[in-house]
Amino acid sequence: SGDVNWELEFARFFAPATTLYTAFSALAMIFREQLQMLRVKFLRDHVVICGLGRRGLLLTASFLELGDAVVVVEQNQQDELLSQCRELGAIVVPGDASDQEVLRRAGVHRAAHLISVCGQDGINAEIAVDARELVANRRGYPLKCVVQIDDTELCRLLKGVEISMGKVDTFRLEFFNTYLRAAKAWLEDIPPFEPVTEKAPHLLVIGLGRMGESLVVQAARIWRNLNGRGDKRFRVTFIDRNAMDKAKLVALRNPLLEKACDMVGLDMDVRSWEFAEGAFLL
Repeated sequence: SGDVNWELEFARFFAPATTLYTAFSALAMIFREQLQMLRVKFLRDHVVICGLGRRGLLLTASFLELGDAVVVVEQNQQDELLSQCRELGAIVVPGDASDQEVLRRAGVHRAAHLISVCGQDGINAEIAVDARELVANRRGYPLKCVVQIDDTELCRLLKGVEISMGKVDTFRLEFFNTYLRAAKAWLEDIPPFEPVTEKAPHLLVIGLGRMGESLVVQAARIWRNLNGRGDKRFRVTFIDRNAMDKAKLVALRNPLLEKACDMVGLDMDVRSWEFAEGAFLL
């Protein structure tokens, strides 16, 4: 009873309007997804990228710049990079890329390239197997499948499987490791050793993660090629937390290192005053 204040009057009209806006937004989103799925059905010779991390976004942008149509498969629909993908012009297919039906919806059986850069090596390998089955009866050119394997040792082992898995005329498979390729390119650009040297070189590696390990392994290969099978070795000092334990694991994974270099580990946090002081450089 009595006069109704303006806030309540406003709410009476604003609440239904908000409900309508939400409903129309939801319908627009559903319509957009259905329209994109319709576009995928007419695509041929496109690129399918599974996994939308930083790598996936860079690959998407690069292929789109080349004029290729790109379909991105991503399970996490809350990923903030999805909007960037759509703005660039890519089509996004929601779902788990290790599900063969999701790959079919992305048009893998009609694609020219499939690149899998999901965060887990097992999922990436599973995607390759599923894609091979999808193109088993394909005619014409093969599907080129490129799979990222973060574990360097596993990548080396899978390299031997590439030929047997890619024997069919409709499928070509390549496993790659970003760290191994980056380390090789880095050392080609900045050679760590002189062709002829009296004194054995000394490398200082700060951070013994996958990149650090790959750099040392590639450096050891270069050193062995320069010095043949002689006993002359170079020295490597690692700085990291639990550096000695990590160095032992690296040596176990790469038996070549013990023949090519002497490894010393300094247990140190790069954020500590001890590291900032830099006494280890002397």
